[in-house]
Amino acid sequence: MDSIAYANIIRAQVAPNQIGKLVLELSGDIDQLDAAIEWMRSRHVNVSHTLGEIAINPDVCVHCGLCTGVCPTEALSLHPETSKLTFTRSRCIVCEQCIPSCPVQAISTNL
Repeated sequence: MDSIAYANIIRAQVAPNQIGKLVLELSGDIDQLDAAIEWMRSRHVNVSHTLGEIAINPDVCVHCGLCTGVCPTEALSLHPETSKLTFTRSRCIVCEQCIPSCPVQAISTNL
C-alpha cells in the first residue's frame, strides 16, 4: 500500500494576481511529505517551516477567551473552573490566528 501525505489548510490569504499566504499542517510518511514539499517548490511556491512558537504574556492577558474561538487545534482554552486561559503548547501549530484576535495584544510569536 502506498503512503499518503495529508494536508490540512489552517489559514489561506490568496487573491488572483497577488502574493498570498497559506498555512498548512502536513502529516504522513516523511518521504511523502518531502515529495509534497518538493512538488510545491517545483511550482514556485515558497515553502517555509514554522520556526517560532506562540507566547502569551500573563501580565497582559485578560482571559477574555476570544483567542480560543479561532484556535483550530484547541491549544487555547478557558479552564472550566477558573475561567483562566490555558495554553497547551504541544497542540499548537503556530498558525498565528490567535494573534490578531487578542484585543490587548497579549499573544505574539517568539522566533
